[in-house]
Amino acid sequence: MREVPEVRAGVVDVAVKRDFPALALRAILCGGADPRGSRHRHARLDELDDRVRLAAVGGLRTDSVAGAYRAFARQIGLDPDVDLNPLDRAALDRLRSGRFRSGSHLGDALLVAMLETSVPLWALNAPAVRGDLRVLADADGRLAIADDRWPLAALLAPPRSDVAATDGSDRLVVYALRVGSVPLTTIEEAFWHVRASLPGDAR
Repeated sequence: MREVPEVRAGVVDVAVKRDFPALALRAILCGGADPRGSRHRHARLDELDDRVRLAAVGGLRTDSVAGAYRAFARQIGLDPDVDLNPLDRAALDRLRSGRFRSGSHLGDALLVAMLETSVPLWALNAPAVRGDLRVLADADGRLAIADDRWPLAALLAPPRSDVAATDGSDRLVVYALRVGSVPLTTIEEAFWHVRASLPGDAR
């Protein structure tokens, strides 16, 4: 039986929740990337690549979970065909290169989890985060992920470089957005895949 990591609920500001009642923010705390797990992650990418042949790559972009994220992107004023979310970018890179390419240790872990569930995931360097994560509208009215001090990332976009996790980060905050009708259990499954690739003890 899979052990689901402890999932923390972020805060969605009242004004944002009024416009997007289904929106939720979830996060887990975990250890950083372990280079010793590279062989496992490479094997998982090879296995996923075997399952998603070139003719079927478009399926990554058309399942119900992927569709929910694309619909949400349009709702917040993004063009999902221009401002590609991580899943769409992975599908495009797969079409261009002919396979899922391995990158950083952390990037591979996030990619495996996303390919398994269609849930985009982002990782913050835990020591750079103060307090709980929240979704709010920043000073310019743009929706953002923030901590108790300031915005850390635009919604559906990578975190700022000064707070983003890297392979050198010892502790990570991995977060995901629940949009539309995406089940929270699917978010939990994505977190499980991340924890399967990264050390679990981040205390």
